[in-house]
Amino acid sequence: MKERDTMRELKIMFNSDGKGTYTTRISLPKTWIAQMGITKEEREVIVKFEDSKIIIEKKSDKIERQMNNK
Repeated sequence: MKERDTMRELKIMFNSDGKGTYTTRISLPKTWIAQMGITKEEREVIVKFEDSKIIIEKKSDKIERQMNNK
């Protein structure tokens, strides 16, 4: 896999709700999502924030068990 396929500079989108608060979003490359096995039918993910990094994993029974044991 080329570096272009594994690393990108992306922008975070900030959306105002009109009351002074914001939500944020980021669009990920479709190829990454496909390689993770995420589909329209199976789109649940687990998101972790560790050591100032955001980690996204496809939800699986194994990950769900790990979360419930903490």
